[in-house]
Amino acid sequence: MSVKFTLNLEGGERVRRAFRRVDVLATREVIDAVAETAIDITRMTKGNAPVRTGRLRSSYREIFTRDRLSAEIGTDVEYAPFVEFGTISPPRAPQPHLFPAWEFWRPHYNARMRQAFQKVARRVR
Repeated sequence: MSVKFTLNLEGGERVRRAFRRVDVLATREVIDAVAETAIDITRMTKGNAPVRTGRLRSSYREIFTRDRLSAEIGTDVEYAPFVEFGTISPPRAPQPHLFPAWEFWRPHYNARMRQAFQKVARRVR
């Protein structure tokens, strides 16, 4: 003997549309928050990078994933880590510029994400 019961959600299609709308709105808000923060970090990194020839400073870029939900900020200049962290031999003092920018903008990023989801919640109500 088996026991069965069925749960039926009235207005199911309306609920599905609401979830799709939340997904679209949330994705758009997250993309904006990621882009704004990545651009801010890159700008600050460039502003704080030491300049001898300008090559390092001008090389920093944001690289967004295909869905634009995340980004990397970096450079392809081979000596960038030695400038950021310093060297032992020959001894060169570190000149941090990328990590301080990330540390400065991290709380702003967290706030932007919170605001993004609050905005979505308000619009969906």
